[in-house]
Amino acid sequence: MVLGITQSALSHRIREAERRLDTALFKKVGRRLHMTPAGERLHAAALRAVDEVTRAEEEVQALSDKISHLVRLGQGTYSRFHWLPEFLGEFYAQAPDVEGRRHGSRWRHRRWR
Repeated sequence: MVLGITQSALSHRIREAERRLDTALFKKVGRRLHMTPAGERLHAAALRAVDEVTRAEEEVQALSDKISHLVRLGQGTYSRFHWLPEFLGEFYAQAPDVEGRRHGSRWRHRRWR
C-alpha cells in the first residue's frame, strides 16, 4: 500500500495515535512490526471507513455522470426471481441512462447492472 508519506512521518503519526489512545497499536518482534489486538481493531475499523468513503464517492460520481433515471426494485426471496438477472441485462442494454438499486431481505441499497 502506498501512503504518500515518509517512513518518519508515518512513525510520528503512529506514536501520536498510540499516545492519544493510551495503548500500543504495534509491537516489534525482531526487526518486524506486528499489530496488537488494539491495532487490529483500529485497522478493521479503518478498512470499513475506507469502504464507506469509496461507496460514497461512487454514488457522487454516479450523480455527476448525470444518470437520468433511478429504478428501485423490492424483491422477496431470490428463488422466485430466477429470471431477474437476464431481464435486467436486457433492460440495461436498452436503457443505459438508468441506474438500479434493489432492496430485499438479504441486501439493501446494493447497486446492480
